[in-house]
Amino acid sequence: MAAENSFDIVSTVDFQEVRNAVQQAEKEIGNRYDLKKAKAELTLEGEEIIQEAADEYSLQQALDVLQTKLVKRGVHLKSLRYGKMEAASGGRARQKITLQQGIPATRQVFS
Repeated sequence: MAAENSFDIVSTVDFQEVRNAVQQAEKEIGNRYDLKKAKAELTLEGEEIIQEAADEYSLQQALDVLQTKLVKRGVHLKSLRYGKMEAASGGRARQKITLQQGIPATRQVFS
């Protein structure tokens, strides 16, 4: 009798760990002089992390802090989908980061 081989791919994000990482990143951003001056902010809204700062450089620095905290908490960075950096009010920069659950479905079109 042949053995059945199968495997399951589980690709989930632990939102409690994401919340903790965002809170830790907010604390570090609040303490860092360069990011405090740029008024960098992180907010978690549902399955999106929204980051905002004075300019794109500060936005990237805040993202580095967030990524470090996520990795330490065991959240894979491949589950993050980065939106475009866009202009916000007051000459600030904003970026939305979506947390992806599971494997994205792709549509195949046959002709």
